[in-house]
Amino acid sequence: MKHTDISEICAGLVLEGKMSADYVIPSYLAAPYDIIISKTKDGKTPAELLDIVGLLPIQAAREAAHTVKFTENTIEELLKLLMSAYRREEQIKTFKDQIRVLERGENIQIDKIVALMDKTEDYKGKYVRMSDVEDTSPIWRRTYYSPIDEHLGDPGDMSMVGVPESGLTIIAGPPGTGKTSLIAKIIAGLAKQLKTVLLYTLEMTTGQIARRILQVSMTGLTVEQQSHVIICEEIMSADEVYADAMRLCNTMNVYAVFIDFSDLLIEKEEDEQSMAYVYRKCANLAKKNTAGAPVFLLSQLNRNYTGGVPKINHLRYSGLAEALGALIILIYNPNQIFATQGSDDRLPAIPGKGYLIIGKSRFGYKEGGVGAIQVDFDGKASWGSQSWGWFNLNSV
Repeated sequence: MKHTDISEICAGLVLEGKMSADYVIPSYLAAPYDIIISKTKDGKTPAELLDIVGLLPIQAAREAAHTVKFTENTIEELLKLLMSAYRREEQIKTFKDQIRVLERGENIQIDKIVALMDKTEDYKGKYVRMSDVEDTSPIWRRTYYSPIDEHLGDPGDMSMVGVPESGLTIIAGPPGTGKTSLIAKIIAGLAKQLKTVLLYTLEMTTGQIARRILQVSMTGLTVEQQSHVIICEEIMSADEVYADAMRLCNTMNVYAVFIDFSDLLIEKEEDEQSMAYVYRKCANLAKKNTAGAPVFLLSQLNRNYTGGVPKINHLRYSGLAEALGALIILIYNPNQIFATQGSDDRLPAIPGKGYLIIGKSRFGYKEGGVGAIQVDFDGKASWGSQSWGWFNLNSV
């Protein structure tokens, strides 16, 4: 149904007293029916509406209302149709605007198109009755990196290990402590299992990150295994990464997405709002891709961190990170950075050892609570392949 037609029906039902004006957002209706609803909400009488919009629109709306056969779900269905029609109109206008931009020889604003496409999903899918929902447990996706799979997973099902499927895993730490090396290690393990992974390396070149992955793979990777690692080195915005990754996840059955790192997804000045947008976009990517691929996002710590055991509140703009991250891993590698060290005897600084602190797990803790995994770190940006134990940090 066209946007004008559904707008006409909705306005007519309000004028006929069959639907409350409070159910309708005026800006979703085509003109002049948006004005009819808006002024009705303001308390204008039918006579006053005649002076504002004229007789013809009011007559047309009332006549359109009589074409609707009412059932129990009529209003709900009409509002769904209105939302879908409104979003189609937004889409059409945006595409026309961007076509005119191209005709002037300028670059299109892909963020506007991506943001719009993000909103144009079928409205009726946004709400569902609980009685129609199948009860499902969180699914954990194996990383094939032993220290993580050994200690992370479903607390009630020891066979479910790894990181949350369709979830955002944030890996954070100060520069030089092994964040990129950690995802390189995970990627190498997944490649050996012939799992297709997507890596956005916004800081390194493809050659540099490929060399890092091969270095940490221990036994190397065959050509076939390497072919399962898809690398993009382009500097992209959060919207561009989202659009590109969604396309590949939905067409190539991508097992996991890695983004190195969050700060470079920001096009303008970094602030809380722009950083929150990055976290939200990455969480949406994890949730909405049809492959169920988890997203690994590397992030820095804020300037308040001066050393010692990092905590979630040390994450850069930690509010949204903590809210949207299904899993947060904090890198504590005391031998790799010179800074004012805090004291915590539970995570001692041992030569050749680093820690992967599990600061948050939305779906529970296999080990009972927050804690850290001790792993070898050779000082050459390479993590070991086995855990040397779990260190409980519930009171940190």
